[in-house]
Amino acid sequence: MDSIDPSIEGRKEEKSWSTGCCQGILMSCLGELSRDVHIVSNKFWSSEVPPISLFPTHDAVQRDKTHGFLSITFTRALCKNNNKRLKKQGVDVPNFIQMDNATGQCELYFHKYISEICLKMDPCDVIVYPPVLESLITVFEKGGKNIETASATRKMSAATPVNNDITFLAAHMVPLLYINLSNLRIFLPKADVKTKEQTFSADSADAKNNQSTLNHDLLVVQLNSVSINSHADNPLPRYPIRKDMYDWAVMNGFNQHPSSCIEDRQYQVDIKGLTMCTGNWSDFIECINKNVDNNTTYSTVQIPALEWNTCLSLQQKDKEDIKLIPVALPFDLKVVAAPAIVYEKKLDNQSRNQQILVCGFNMEVNVTSDLDLYISTNQIQLISTVLTNCVQIVQSKNRTNTSTTGSQKTRHQDFAFDSGVESDISTVLNDSFKFQPHPVPSVSSDIELRSKVTPFEVLLTADRISCTLYTHKHLEDDFHPVKIKSEETVNGAAKGSKTKFDWKRDNLSSNGNGDDDVDSNILQPSDSSTNFGFLKVHRDSAASNHDIMAGTVCIKPFLYVYIAQPYTVLACSSSSQKFEMSCYDIIIRGSESQLLIPVSESQIIPDCADFSLYWVETRPGQPHLKTGIPPCLFTVQIKDFLQEPACVMLRLERPLKANIDLQKVQQVQDFIEGITLMSVKTNKDRSEQAPSSDVTTPSILSHIDHIEVVTEQIVVTMETVPNSGAASCVMSTSRIRVDSEFQHNSTGAIETITGRYHVKDVLLTTVYNSRCLPLLGPTSLFLETIFYWTKHSGHQNIPKTLVAMETDLITVNFGQEHLLCLEAVVNNIKRFLSGNKRLKGPSDVKTPSCDDVVVEEVNIIDEEAVFISDVTYDDFKSGSLAYISAPDGSDIHPSGGEIIFSKSKMTNGNGGMMTWCYHQSRVIQSISVSPVPFNTQDNITHQVSSVLQYWDTATRQFMDYTKFNLSESETTSLDLPAVHPRNTRDLISSQMWRIIITVTTSNILEEDISIEEAVILPTSLLGCIKLDTCFIPSLIPVYQLSLILSAVDLRLYNHLLYTNKDIPNKLKPFHFIPDEVTEEEFAVIRLDGLTATANHIEGLQKRTSVQVGCSVNVDVVEFENLTMIPVLQANTLTADVNLLHTEKVSKAFLV
Repeated sequence: MDSIDPSIEGRKEEKSWSTGCCQGILMSCLGELSRDVHIVSNKFWSSEVPPISLFPTHDAVQRDKTHGFLSITFTRALCKNNNKRLKKQGVDVPNFIQMDNATGQCELYFHKYISEICLKMDPCDVIVYPPVLESLITVFEKGGKNIETASATRKMSAATPVNNDITFLAAHMVPLLYINLSNLRIFLPKADVKTKEQTFSADSADAKNNQSTLNHDLLVVQLNSVSINSHADNPLPRYPIRKDMYDWAVMNGFNQHPSSCIEDRQYQVDIKGLTMCTGNWSDFIECINKNVDNNTTYSTVQIPALEWNTCLSLQQKDKEDIKLIPVALPFDLKVVAAPAIVYEKKLDNQSRNQQILVCGFNMEVNVTSDLDLYISTNQIQLISTVLTNCVQIVQSKNRTNTSTTGSQKTRHQDFAFDSGVESDISTVLNDSFKFQPHPVPSVSSDIELRSKVTPFEVLLTADRISCTLYTHKHLEDDFHPVKIKSEETVNGAAKGSKTKFDWKRDNLSSNGNGDDDVDSNILQPSDSSTNFGFLKVHRDSAASNHDIMAGTVCIKPFLYVYIAQPYTVLACSSSSQKFEMSCYDIIIRGSESQLLIPVSESQIIPDCADFSLYWVETRPGQPHLKTGIPPCLFTVQIKDFLQEPACVMLRLERPLKANIDLQKVQQVQDFIEGITLMSVKTNKDRSEQAPSSDVTTPSILSHIDHIEVVTEQIVVTMETVPNSGAASCVMSTSRIRVDSEFQHNSTGAIETITGRYHVKDVLLTTVYNSRCLPLLGPTSLFLETIFYWTKHSGHQNIPKTLVAMETDLITVNFGQEHLLCLEAVVNNIKRFLSGNKRLKGPSDVKTPSCDDVVVEEVNIIDEEAVFISDVTYDDFKSGSLAYISAPDGSDIHPSGGEIIFSKSKMTNGNGGMMTWCYHQSRVIQSISVSPVPFNTQDNITHQVSSVLQYWDTATRQFMDYTKFNLSESETTSLDLPAVHPRNTRDLISSQMWRIIITVTTSNILEEDISIEEAVILPTSLLGCIKLDTCFIPSLIPVYQLSLILSAVDLRLYNHLLYTNKDIPNKLKPFHFIPDEVTEEEFAVIRLDGLTATANHIEGLQKRTSVQVGCSVNVDVVEFENLTMIPVLQANTLTADVNLLHTEKVSKAFLV
């Protein structure tokens, strides 16, 4: 095919045909769209686009061409002829006669045919315009319906139960491919492209050179060359499913021959110069119009000198290259794909062969060059708009096809009339009654889903990936960087000394030259984790130190992310699935909050030098003990995400430091606002059209069973005002381990989330005026959180939360400098929140006053009816509890709906214990105990006392509720508080209850009684106790807290820099030695065994209860002898605080 140029034309009503949108170009291979394109870049080592010949394309180049624009060769041959040709060329071909099949292995053979496709294509441009795409889909739909009707008979008659998912891409079904493409460009303009006059205004400073992404309406994807062949340079290893069959083929040298029954064929795809960029469609239209006006005729005489001089004169004319701003700079890809190996076993008595899967799919995608991404907020909006338009068109057509197909089936079934003898429509309609289609299941089970999964494995690797985020913006007001800088650096002189460490201090290693101003005594070369020295190969930042006038287009740098050696693995099979992602190292840098760079010819996109503040820093971790390989930064693993709830694991194996300040938070908010600003209206329109749906629990968490997170050292610095050194906090830990478990019910919804957190060596320090002082720690703590999705006193969307924490010795140092630092931090945060409009609540919200309160009388009967939700009578005899006998002395707790009987350790074997558990927390209304027979002996008097206990989830122990005695002749009724809203403080709601039986004897020694002879068995209580319970949601606390601190040392200091330094009169001859003593300890307060529990109940009975207990010691420094003198010794303190949250208006509700 010499050329192909499909075009688009349209007309309105009866008017003549005219050129369609995008100049009527759908595909061009004659160079209608200009190739004088310049992709903006600031990399000195980036690969350039291959040079295009200076000679006219229709002259000398055509003399050297061996094919037209498109050349396709399809070859299909018999394998036996191909093998004969290979033998003549000296290639060894296996001989089946010499193979010994006595071991019962599979029979090896060649397929009958082998196919080959060779394709070559010259440069071309393809335009994907959403309205044109919609028209093309409509046209092909109408033509496809006729083809589908004509071929429906053949499809139905040839339907066989074949697993097409496996055989369609099997190695023996895919032909040998040899494809070469060059200079392929794909244009994706927006649905509302504009002309040059519409895009830029006459007064705009950006109108001449198009030096920003503010008005871009075109996305361009370019590939310099694509090469596909059927032989991989570095073949992938195969992990066979049928290892015996694959090994048998490898042993006989049979897996490398084309069209063999077990052929390990692998395809290699080499993509060079893949790039993505944005621009203006009007620039290409303007070049098309110029080419039409200045159409130059070339001489056909073969005079090389004349031809050369003519080309040079043409090139010397002034040409303006079309500037495209990159999203991804040119990079290279290498893809190796190995199709599945399917062995077809020949059967004698059946028409078709049995298919056996030997190996699954394998693929490796490797970015062989550096991948540099430059993404602005305007480009994100453009890409989102273009992709959304295309996806919406395809989805709307699919919905139309589905509804049309359903209506056609209904009409065919209702009106099945014959349209002629043996006509197509008649045959299809008759066959529709003979062959009923298989029913399609609505929702597949997990077992069916796993059985349909064909094993595959995908590997994604790269060397280096960088991503630069920025914004192009028009200045609305004048910008004065000198004034702003002077305001920020009033107290920042001390911070500037950090620059002497240069790259080493910021986790960047030396280039190897002796020009680095790095103090080797502070950081050795081995301290650097990754060789980021290439980041130093750039010019100085182009940030202007001059005033910038309003209306200037500027660059607002946001973030620079650099990832070293990332890889991703996705492996799926019917038995196991695994997703793993990791990278060796990462660096994240941001820019100063007030940095603005005017757009100019020298800089259109930000450079690495514009990002001077480190957000995330790393250090090398501990190498492997056996291999010595240094660890990677992080590894994420997700296992078994198809067959059951997945297990997620995250490991951070290198020390990590995060630098946080309020201006970084502001920058993140500004960047997100820049992305979502133009899409707010679209989202509102979609939300109005889409029906509202209530979401109770997160859908992602319902597919997770376990989450595990393990980290090494983590340091977090919090500076409220960056680069000032005035006030900041630093927190560090040496190790963090997190284990979270998710429990689901039968429907898959989450019932309970349990989290266990172990944080080792927590240290909190304060930095004030560039001086660092420890505030808390180091200490280790264990934290456990439990979230229950059950009915409680609060809002039902909020789970019941239980937090329990235990710690080691906590050392707290406190003085004047700590107070000043914390006060400055709090004031800066308040100032930030007050000036941040996004975090403020709506200002027009009216606070209800007393005049707006509508008083409604409360009906006590309705209150009692709402107070009690569920009542059950005689629980032990209702059959709702299962009986379990536990070993003696065991502390096994029952699950919901169970009763456990055992002997108690606390009664020395003379008593028993009965523990039962409900499915929800319940309140005991009444207990009546009938006479109980005792296993007594002569002259022995027994006194049987019992204790009713409940399980306190906050303290995790049983607490006594009431005591009672068992009798052989009398009925006992326990005196319990009445279940009424007025007695809520005395009522106890618990899920687990226990009765402990204690037996005491008289007239005989206890050691003379056999322990095995129990006076009363716990099981006998079932027939004697009548238990009535009820469920009261308003008594179940929403939040519970339990805190256990082994010891707390509060050390009080005098910081002499902030105290009065006047010398007393008696010491006038003397003076203080400067900078010798800056702090002195004067008192120590020690709290031993500090325990605290808290419960918070919402609703009408809203209240908070707190219980605290500890032992206090106070020591004071005696300065005469510099010794500690005890002031307060070992005093036990307990406190019980109950806060009742009641309204001032009695018996009224706010409406």
